[in-house]
Amino acid sequence: MIIYISIFAVVLFIIVQLFWQVQLSEIKGGVSREVKENSSQVIDIIKRNIRNVDEVNVNDSLFGISPGVLVLSDNGGQITIDTYTKNVPVGSEYINIRKLRLAESGYSTTDITSDKVNVTNFELSNLTQSGTSTVLIDLTISSLNNTDDLVYDDEISIRTSVTTRKEI
Repeated sequence: MIIYISIFAVVLFIIVQLFWQVQLSEIKGGVSREVKENSSQVIDIIKRNIRNVDEVNVNDSLFGISPGVLVLSDNGGQITIDTYTKNVPVGSEYINIRKLRLAESGYSTTDITSDKVNVTNFELSNLTQSGTSTVLIDLTISSLNNTDDLVYDDEISIRTSVTTRKEI
C-alpha cells in the first residue's frame, strides 16, 4: 500500500508540474502576442499615413528625441502621431504608461496602442532628400510588468523607414 501511495504521489506531482508549465506558457504567449500585435498595428498605421499624405511637416515634427512627434500635412488637413502618458491599473496598483495616439484635423484623437503595452521609445529621424519625404522610425514597445516576473516580460524594437508617395 505504501508503494502504491508513493507512486501515486510522484505521478500526481509530475502532472501538477506539467499543468503549471502549460499555464505559464499560455501567459507568456499572450503577453508576447499583445506586444507583437501592437507593434505591427502601429507600424502599419504610421506607414499608411505617411504614404498617403502630401508631405511631412518638418517644422512641427520633433525629430531626434524620444518621444518624437510626427506631423503630416495633406490637402489642408493635418495628421499628428505622438505619445501621451496614461495611468492604468495593473493588478492591484496603477502605473503610468506611454501610449501612441493619432489625431486628424476634424476628428477625435485615437489611441493606436492598447493599455496592455508601454511605448518605451518613439524616435523619428528626418531623411528627406531630393524631392521625397522620408522618415526613419525607431519604435520600442514593452509589456506591462510591475513585478520582476519574467513571465510578464516582453519587448520588441522596430526600425524602419517610410517615404511619402507624393514628391515634394
